[in-house]
Amino acid sequence: MRVEVTEKSLRSDGYVLVEGDTLTVPDAIGANWCRYGWAKDTAGQVETGPRVVLDARLTVQPGRLGVSATSIGVEE
Repeated sequence: MRVEVTEKSLRSDGYVLVEGDTLTVPDAIGANWCRYGWAKDTAGQVETGPRVVLDARLTVQPGRLGVSATSIGVEE
């Protein structure tokens, strides 16, 4: 199946792609990507499903950066 990627970035099944990439993939992979709305079938035989993001949330933890060295350079 020949598909065109509709996601800004797609990493799936060993592929690393960006929006607009067009390539031939196995039918099962192409159908799956189309079902999730990540790509469209260039032949128009497989319908592109809606891209749905369900309850996507980022939990950002405060970061800390610490340096324990009291001097700069290599000690002898």
